[in-house]
Amino acid sequence: MDAWAFAYDYAERTLREHFRLFTLDGCGLAGRRPSVSAAGAILHYLKETQKSALSHLDQPSYYDRAGAMVLDGVTVRNLELVEQLYPGECGGLKDASLLGVVDKTLTGMGGRLLRRRLLRPSIDLAEIEARLEAVEEILKATIPRTETRKILGEIHDIERLLAKITLGSAGPRN
Repeated sequence: MDAWAFAYDYAERTLREHFRLFTLDGCGLAGRRPSVSAAGAILHYLKETQKSALSHLDQPSYYDRAGAMVLDGVTVRNLELVEQLYPGECGGLKDASLLGVVDKTLTGMGGRLLRRRLLRPSIDLAEIEARLEAVEEILKATIPRTETRKILGEIHDIERLLAKITLGSAGPRN
């Protein structure tokens, strides 16, 4: 890819125009010139290589790894966060990874959120405590929890549906 695609002015203008933004401040990109340049170059590349509309893309946002624990691939594998080291050796459990054991989600969106949170655990004490309190509260509220699970079980995967609609690949059964 040409170096000019990484130029800050070009990248910033490309991002603002595509996402119809006045500034990139709301995306957390204010003062982050390298991030803007990289995001703009990626958008430029997608426009050049994908021959379909890119309106399904979410606005860019700055991801700060300082708010989450960084886990490398070896750690994720050895802790068996998302898959077992030795499948089939856990007393008949289908998936004895941490994700397989704790995932009681009913929607694709919930499953993806749980996976993201397991792979990037928060290190913010206030956030951890808020999550623990939320889990404790929902565990105590048996009837509302059951009703909520019933409603969630009827929800389609909105994230995937929106992507299919935007790409023009949604059908009547999606």
